[in-house]
Amino acid sequence: MSRIEERILKDGRKSYRVSIRRKNIEIYKTFLEREDAELYSYYKEKLIDNMNNFDVEIKESIRISDLFELKINTLESHQVREIKDFGNSLERISLFLGNKFLNQISFNEWLECAKSLINIEVYRGSKSPKGKRKMSMGTLRKIFAHASSCISYAKTKGIVLDNHPLKVIQCFINA
Repeated sequence: MSRIEERILKDGRKSYRVSIRRKNIEIYKTFLEREDAELYSYYKEKLIDNMNNFDVEIKESIRISDLFELKINTLESHQVREIKDFGNSLERISLFLGNKFLNQISFNEWLECAKSLINIEVYRGSKSPKGKRKMSMGTLRKIFAHASSCISYAKTKGIVLDNHPLKVIQCFINA
Protein backbone atom coordinates (compact mmCIF):
# COMPACT_ATOMS: atom_id res chain seq x y z
CA MET A 1 0.00 0.00 0.00
CA SER A 2 1.24 3.49 -0.73
CA ARG A 3 0.82 6.69 1.16
CA ILE A 4 1.32 10.28 0.03
CA GLU A 5 2.36 12.71 2.73
CA GLU A 6 2.24 16.47 2.25
CA ARG A 7 5.22 18.40 3.65
CA ILE A 8 6.24 22.02 3.78
CA LEU A 9 9.77 22.85 2.62
CA LYS A 10 11.96 25.50 4.28
CA ASP A 11 11.20 27.97 1.52
CA GLY A 12 7.43 27.53 2.05
CA ARG A 13 6.68 25.34 -0.98
CA LYS A 14 4.80 22.07 -0.62
CA SER A 15 6.36 18.69 -1.38
CA TYR A 16 4.75 15.29 -1.52
CA ARG A 17 6.48 12.23 -0.16
CA VAL A 18 5.39 8.86 -1.51
CA SER A 19 5.99 5.83 0.68
CA ILE A 20 5.28 2.38 -0.65
CA ARG A 21 5.65 -0.51 1.76
CA ARG A 22 5.17 -4.13 0.89
CA LYS A 23 6.71 -7.36 2.09
CA ASN A 24 10.49 -6.98 1.59
CA ILE A 25 9.98 -3.68 -0.31
CA GLU A 26 10.20 -0.12 1.00
CA ILE A 27 10.28 2.79 -1.45
CA TYR A 28 10.30 6.50 -0.59
CA LYS A 29 10.37 9.30 -3.11
CA THR A 30 9.61 13.04 -2.89
CA PHE A 31 7.87 15.14 -5.57
CA LEU A 32 7.02 18.83 -5.90
CA GLU A 33 3.68 18.16 -7.59
CA ARG A 34 0.90 16.05 -6.05
CA GLU A 35 -0.08 14.71 -9.47
CA ASP A 36 3.47 13.38 -10.05
CA ALA A 37 3.40 11.68 -6.64
CA GLU A 38 0.04 10.05 -7.38
CA LEU A 39 1.16 8.83 -10.82
CA TYR A 40 4.41 7.45 -9.42
CA SER A 41 2.57 5.73 -6.60
CA TYR A 42 -0.05 4.20 -8.90
CA TYR A 43 2.38 2.84 -11.51
CA LYS A 44 5.00 1.68 -9.02
CA GLU A 45 2.37 -0.30 -7.11
CA LYS A 46 1.14 -1.91 -10.34
CA LEU A 47 4.72 -2.83 -11.22
CA ILE A 48 5.34 -4.36 -7.80
CA ASP A 49 2.09 -6.34 -8.04
CA ASN A 50 3.07 -7.76 -11.43
CA MET A 51 6.76 -8.33 -10.68
CA ASN A 52 6.30 -12.08 -10.24
CA ASN A 53 5.10 -12.32 -13.82
CA PHE A 54 8.54 -11.18 -14.99
CA ASP A 55 10.62 -13.52 -12.87
CA VAL A 56 12.83 -15.81 -14.89
CA GLU A 57 13.96 -19.04 -13.28
CA ILE A 58 17.71 -19.15 -12.84
CA LYS A 59 17.98 -22.38 -14.85
CA GLU A 60 16.47 -20.48 -17.76
CA SER A 61 19.02 -17.70 -17.52
CA ILE A 62 22.27 -19.58 -16.93
CA ARG A 63 24.50 -20.65 -19.80
CA ILE A 64 27.15 -23.36 -20.02
CA SER A 65 29.92 -20.77 -19.79
CA ASP A 66 28.32 -19.24 -16.67
CA LEU A 67 28.23 -22.65 -15.05
CA PHE A 68 31.91 -23.31 -15.73
CA GLU A 69 32.84 -19.79 -14.59
CA LEU A 70 30.94 -20.34 -11.35
CA LYS A 71 32.94 -23.51 -10.69
CA ILE A 72 36.29 -22.05 -11.81
CA ASN A 73 35.82 -19.12 -9.40
CA THR A 74 35.74 -21.58 -6.50
CA LEU A 75 39.17 -22.94 -7.41
CA GLU A 76 42.15 -21.32 -5.77
CA SER A 77 44.82 -19.51 -7.78
CA HIS A 78 47.44 -22.22 -7.15
CA GLN A 79 45.20 -24.83 -8.80
CA VAL A 80 46.35 -23.74 -12.24
CA ARG A 81 46.10 -27.21 -13.75
CA GLU A 82 42.46 -27.67 -12.68
CA ILE A 83 41.51 -24.19 -13.90
CA LYS A 84 43.09 -24.96 -17.28
CA ASP A 85 41.34 -28.37 -17.45
CA PHE A 86 37.93 -26.81 -16.77
CA GLY A 87 38.61 -24.16 -19.42
CA ASN A 88 39.63 -26.79 -21.97
CA SER A 89 36.52 -28.86 -21.19
CA LEU A 90 34.30 -25.83 -21.71
CA GLU A 91 36.06 -25.11 -25.01
CA ARG A 92 35.51 -28.68 -26.25
CA ILE A 93 31.85 -28.80 -25.20
CA SER A 94 31.15 -25.36 -26.66
CA LEU A 95 32.30 -26.58 -30.08
CA PHE A 96 29.18 -28.73 -30.30
CA LEU A 97 26.67 -27.20 -27.89
CA GLY A 98 27.54 -23.55 -28.34
CA ASN A 99 26.73 -21.32 -25.39
CA LYS A 100 23.08 -22.20 -24.97
CA PHE A 101 20.97 -21.80 -21.87
CA LEU A 102 21.14 -25.03 -19.88
CA ASN A 103 17.40 -25.65 -19.95
CA GLN A 104 17.59 -25.69 -23.77
CA ILE A 105 20.06 -28.59 -23.88
CA SER A 106 18.51 -32.05 -23.82
CA PHE A 107 20.09 -35.34 -22.85
CA ASN A 108 20.21 -36.31 -26.54
CA GLU A 109 22.19 -33.16 -27.36
CA TRP A 110 24.70 -33.98 -24.63
CA LEU A 111 24.91 -37.51 -26.00
CA GLU A 112 25.48 -36.22 -29.56
CA CYS A 113 28.16 -33.91 -28.17
CA ALA A 114 29.94 -36.93 -26.65
CA LYS A 115 29.68 -38.89 -29.89
CA SER A 116 31.05 -35.94 -31.85
CA LEU A 117 33.88 -35.29 -29.39
CA ILE A 118 35.08 -38.89 -29.49
CA ASN A 119 35.57 -38.56 -33.24
CA ILE A 120 37.64 -35.37 -33.27
CA GLU A 121 41.40 -35.50 -33.47
CA VAL A 122 43.48 -34.15 -30.62
CA TYR A 123 47.20 -33.66 -30.18
CA ARG A 124 49.27 -35.99 -28.11
CA GLY A 125 52.56 -34.49 -27.05
CA SER A 126 53.82 -32.11 -29.72
CA LYS A 127 51.36 -30.24 -31.90
CA SER A 128 52.42 -31.75 -35.19
CA PRO A 129 50.50 -33.87 -37.69
CA LYS A 130 52.37 -36.87 -36.32
CA GLY A 131 51.02 -36.13 -32.83
CA LYS A 132 47.34 -36.22 -33.85
CA ARG A 133 45.10 -39.06 -32.71
CA LYS A 134 41.46 -39.75 -31.94
CA MET A 135 40.26 -38.65 -28.52
CA SER A 136 40.40 -41.41 -25.93
CA MET A 137 37.48 -42.46 -23.75
CA GLY A 138 39.46 -41.30 -20.73
CA THR A 139 39.75 -37.79 -22.12
CA LEU A 140 36.06 -37.73 -23.01
CA ARG A 141 35.18 -38.98 -19.53
CA LYS A 142 37.30 -36.21 -18.04
CA ILE A 143 35.54 -33.53 -20.13
CA PHE A 144 32.10 -34.74 -19.09
CA ALA A 145 33.22 -35.17 -15.47
CA HIS A 146 34.15 -31.47 -15.45
CA ALA A 147 30.71 -30.54 -16.83
CA SER A 148 29.04 -32.79 -14.28
CA SER A 149 31.13 -31.25 -11.50
CA CYS A 150 29.98 -27.77 -12.55
CA ILE A 151 26.33 -28.83 -12.46
CA SER A 152 26.79 -30.54 -9.09
CA TYR A 153 28.34 -27.37 -7.68
CA ALA A 154 25.44 -25.29 -9.03
CA LYS A 155 23.02 -27.71 -7.34
CA THR A 156 24.75 -27.12 -3.99
CA LYS A 157 24.10 -23.41 -4.53
CA GLY A 158 20.38 -24.05 -5.03
CA ILE A 159 20.15 -24.06 -8.82
CA VAL A 160 17.93 -26.93 -9.95
CA LEU A 161 19.45 -28.53 -13.07
CA ASP A 162 19.41 -31.95 -14.71
CA ASN A 163 22.87 -33.49 -14.62
CA HIS A 164 22.86 -34.78 -18.19
CA PRO A 165 26.67 -35.00 -18.42
CA LEU A 166 26.67 -37.46 -15.52
CA LYS A 167 24.02 -39.55 -17.26
CA VAL A 168 26.10 -39.51 -20.47
CA ILE A 169 29.12 -40.73 -18.49
CA GLN A 170 27.03 -43.54 -16.97
CA CYS A 171 25.28 -44.59 -20.19
CA PHE A 172 27.59 -43.89 -23.12
CA ILE A 173 31.13 -43.51 -21.88
CA ASN A 174 31.21 -46.28 -19.29
CA ALA A 175 29.29 -48.73 -21.48
